[in-house]
Amino acid sequence: MSDSLVAAVWAALPGMVASDLPVGDCMGKVASLAEEHDPGAGWDRFRALDYGASVAGLQSWIPDALQRSPPPRLPLNGLFIPLFQLGDDTSPLKTETCSPCYSALRLAGTSTYFADDLRWLNDQCYTPSLELEEGHAPVLLEISRIAHEENASSMDTSFWMDWAMPLAFAVTTVRSLLTPHTSRLVNPEADVVGIVVGWEDGDFFEIGQLTPEGFRPQRPEL
Repeated sequence: MSDSLVAAVWAALPGMVASDLPVGDCMGKVASLAEEHDPGAGWDRFRALDYGASVAGLQSWIPDALQRSPPPRLPLNGLFIPLFQLGDDTSPLKTETCSPCYSALRLAGTSTYFADDLRWLNDQCYTPSLELEEGHAPVLLEISRIAHEENASSMDTSFWMDWAMPLAFAVTTVRSLLTPHTSRLVNPEADVVGIVVGWEDGDFFEIGQLTPEGFRPQRPEL
């Protein structure tokens, strides 16, 4: 189940980023796709979550970070916006027996960018100050809550829920955060700024480019 689910979700994400579908609709499609490969699990629970409120709550995150904690004089030519996991004794998901992790977004900038060559991610030269670096969305916490609850019936399903759904939320949400205003804050001289989103441990891809006109998605291969 896991291999086919991962392959199906991974293949579908670039097309969703390139579409005009609202984030909530994309998340519903991912849940349905996952359900085809893992029937009987609780994937339908993700359709009821309020994704729009979390997307709206993140709209000011990147502009605020760039304005209040400006990049160095070295121009930024790429942005890496990965998911990472939080979880300790202060976790909102903590129970008497465990403290499940949940995810959030992080902002970093690079001095270089090369299309189709992600080695430019090694040139990270910018992160905002600590209090501005992270982008938190209540729905990511709810996704992890559902995944943890499903752990009682299937640890495998729980793991992939907490991989696929945050990843889909991240890549479809970040596209809406990248505006002409964001482009001017990142690098007003750049024709394109590369944008990579995904899990920071390696499950990430270039979703497109930020231009002076706004976000330009990476068109999926046919």
